[in-house]
Amino acid sequence: MRAAEVHEPLTVTAAVSWIRDPESAPEWFAALRSERLARAEAECQCLAGRELAAEQSALAKLQSGGRFTDEELLHVQDWAWRAAKDLVRDGPEGIPTAEEQQVLWAVGVDAADHSTWPVHAGGCDGAGRQHCLVRIEQIRAQR
Repeated sequence: MRAAEVHEPLTVTAAVSWIRDPESAPEWFAALRSERLARAEAECQCLAGRELAAEQSALAKLQSGGRFTDEELLHVQDWAWRAAKDLVRDGPEGIPTAEEQQVLWAVGVDAADHSTWPVHAGGCDGAGRQHCLVRIEQIRAQR
């Protein structure tokens, strides 16, 4: 506003009016909004880049056995959660890939040890080796 030599205060009413009808807005207001939108877009792209870098780094460390940063660990935990849901649905023999096995191991889940599973089928108390499988079969039979 100062650069445009506007010295009267900006009111909420005027700003809302200009946002609703951009044609009526003064040039300095349009420039200010464009600048803020561009800054917000750049921040989003930067965040997306950092997320992608953390995901790639987590994948590399998962394969090499490295220690994860907090950002990387979020990705690993997300992958493990998905793999654990598949584990409940399909049982210990149902994990098709070595990557899913690595992800589960990274968060302390042993596919062969039902008590370490972070997710269980409804009605499963987490006890017993195959209890989720029994519960899933019961659910399927009821359908």
